[in-house]
Amino acid sequence: LVSLETDDYVEVKLGMTRALGDFYMEWYGCTWEPTVSAIDLLDVSSQLDRVTLVIGSDGLWDLWEYSDVLALLLQAPPADSGQEVLSPLSELVESTRQQGEELFEETADNITAIVATFDIVKEQR
Repeated sequence: LVSLETDDYVEVKLGMTRALGDFYMEWYGCTWEPTVSAIDLLDVSSQLDRVTLVIGSDGLWDLWEYSDVLALLLQAPPADSGQEVLSPLSELVESTRQQGEELFEETADNITAIVATFDIVKEQR
């Protein structure tokens, strides 16, 4: 939820999903333009054997730190099938669901999470 700190008018609030293109809130810095960070994996590939990409909704990230999610997902030994992340991911989603229900009861947010692992192919010389 986005709201103006200086405005006492309670109705001047905006849900995140409505923040895209809101004319009034644009005057206060709420923009549709995303903040994008990019890491060139070729620059760090000499230090890595595998890359893990985690995409999650706010229902996940509101309750977890990035490092804690990675620690949980990467506890399984690497395998070739990709199945090694399914059990930790299921545990993560279930734990998040339970925490959300305990903290927020019937207003608990939904959870969406996608995990992909990529092997780094070293350049042959």
